[in-house]
Amino acid sequence: MSIARTVRLVILSLILLPSLAMADKAADIKQLLDQSGFSAQVQSLPALIRTEIRYSGEITDDNLDLILGRTDSQALPTQVETAVEKHLFHALGSKDIATLHKWYQSDIGQRITREEVQAGDSSQMEAMLTQKESLLADPKRVKRIQMLDQLTGTTDTALALHRYSSSAVKQALQQALSAQTSDNTKDVNSPAIAEPADTRAAIEQRVTLAFLYAYRNLDDDTLSRYEAHLKSPAARHFNNALHGGLSTGVRTIIDNWADELAAALTETSN
Repeated sequence: MSIARTVRLVILSLILLPSLAMADKAADIKQLLDQSGFSAQVQSLPALIRTEIRYSGEITDDNLDLILGRTDSQALPTQVETAVEKHLFHALGSKDIATLHKWYQSDIGQRITREEVQAGDSSQMEAMLTQKESLLADPKRVKRIQMLDQLTGTTDTALALHRYSSSAVKQALQQALSAQTSDNTKDVNSPAIAEPADTRAAIEQRVTLAFLYAYRNLDDDTLSRYEAHLKSPAARHFNNALHGGLSTGVRTIIDNWADELAAALTETSN
């Protein structure tokens, strides 16, 4: 083999190897999202976002129908999952990915994921509410579940998205009512948002109840092992990036829906 051809092959390898490695990492992340149950659970997002916007108390069903008539709800899970994949790609190293694959392929990881996915089905809502009193009856169990909530950042993310959806809807309504509004910037931490003092407590209770129901078939030892996993660097990196991507994707959707609401209201008032 000539020196020139050897040099060309080396250069080609230097060009291709990073791309191949990135492709492998992207495939690993997609597999992690499947193994963790996120890919299945994200399919319920359109219904959850509609519920969250209604929960803000700033929009009627008629106005919500105006949004839904102008948007493709079926595209939402894909949009959010893409945002999550990007966050995970930048946040996870090869050691993190290997550790997470090992967890989700283990018996305990698969069992916990299976319980989460089953409990997340919308058909389970009535059963969860029926069992509310018994689920909340054990203070020690509730405290353990609240620790899992803190480690995963679920209430924090839900509260931020609640604030964001409330702010976005308010601004959309104001924009429709006043042509003077030209600034469309939406800030999740905007001090203009009036929020009941007990909003966080209400959201935390919803999350706690959902966790209690999801893990109702798991014993204390299993939950202790799960808690230990959530405290590991790999799990922290995964959950932080997952919630970061989820927030980014959902905020984009809420922005789009709010813009559609303002446009629809403006059109109907003309």
